[in-house]
Amino acid sequence: MPRRRTLLLVTEGTSDANALAAPLQNLLNGVRIGDFQVRCDVTTARLFPDGFKREHGFTPDWNVGRTVDGLIDEYLIREGKSATSLGWIAHLTDLDGAFIPDSAVGQDVSLTHRAYRATGIISANREATLTQLAEKRRCIDLLVDEKTDFRRKTKKNEAWSVPYRLFYMSRNLEHALHGIVDDLSQDEKDDFASDFASANLDPAMFRRSLEQAAQRHGDMPDWKASWEYARDRSTCHSLESGSNLKWISDFVASCSAMSVRA
Repeated sequence: MPRRRTLLLVTEGTSDANALAAPLQNLLNGVRIGDFQVRCDVTTARLFPDGFKREHGFTPDWNVGRTVDGLIDEYLIREGKSATSLGWIAHLTDLDGAFIPDSAVGQDVSLTHRAYRATGIISANREATLTQLAEKRRCIDLLVDEKTDFRRKTKKNEAWSVPYRLFYMSRNLEHALHGIVDDLSQDEKDDFASDFASANLDPAMFRRSLEQAAQRHGDMPDWKASWEYARDRSTCHSLESGSNLKWISDFVASCSAMSVRA
């Protein structure tokens, strides 16, 4: 009987994992779902290296792909697993308006946190926000356009290659899947995640939820096109409600881990 390998879902926090793990397990029948909550935004981690190192034990790399690889190593060590237990890696990130024009970022020094609008972002420190958005764009571009796998040697001349793909929610899970624009407390996020998971245990219902999220975000024909839509810097698409997680089924169906020459 073929070995049942794991799809590792890498998320920023607990609410994403709690909302998606069980519905994904039912949707991707025959695939084991593992989740790793990294408790940070990997695409801006290099700007906050001390906090990241305290949490994960290493300094984030300029090449965000290497940072992702380090996190996957951390997961494997924590779980006592080998790289060959993995079949796919799906990494979920929030867009957070990263690709809006710089002119759509405003400043209001009285604010205590960023205010997201359909047409832009207002923050207490515009320059700091622009720096973070630029770093997020750089890292997303690298992960979408260049990172295709996680690879670790298994023998002298062989390595195990695990397909990697980055998916997005718009601002967060609540905004992406239900268009909720208000800032929620952690308890409210946890309640939403639990309710979403319960309501989407049926694969047909979950598939419909993901389809609706993709339709709200340009209704693009495939994963690559969805990223081109989200990354259009002449627009505020990266602030719109939606997600491209719909294409996780295609990812699993079209890719598989394999041994390659090291």
